[in-house]
Amino acid sequence: MLGDDRRKIPDGISLAQWYKEHADQLRTDQTDGAREQIVANSLLPEFEKSPASWEAISYLNEVRSPSFQAYLQNWYDRAPPVHKPFIARMAEQFGIQLAIRGSAEDPNDALKNVPVPPP
Repeated sequence: MLGDDRRKIPDGISLAQWYKEHADQLRTDQTDGAREQIVANSLLPEFEKSPASWEAISYLNEVRSPSFQAYLQNWYDRAPPVHKPFIARMAEQFGIQLAIRGSAEDPNDALKNVPVPPP
């Protein structure tokens, strides 16, 4: 399956470019196994580089989303901090920028500069 060129994005084309061209078809025909395999084959190297990131998959599909961008944003928002950098990279593969709230390393970074009133 991985060696089958019909299940790969053509050389010189990024996943973001391919997705932009095929997004409508992916949205309307959610049983198109060939296109799904192309996406899976494109993302597999990211999982191979970071095997612990497979756990991030368990935070998918927790809420219905009106768009693929919202779907990825919901995934990012619901995942623990350890998985946020990986999820942001996944979104970038599709050419989607997520709203990063605080630091991906520490979601409480935004609170570190808030003055605390004296007791």
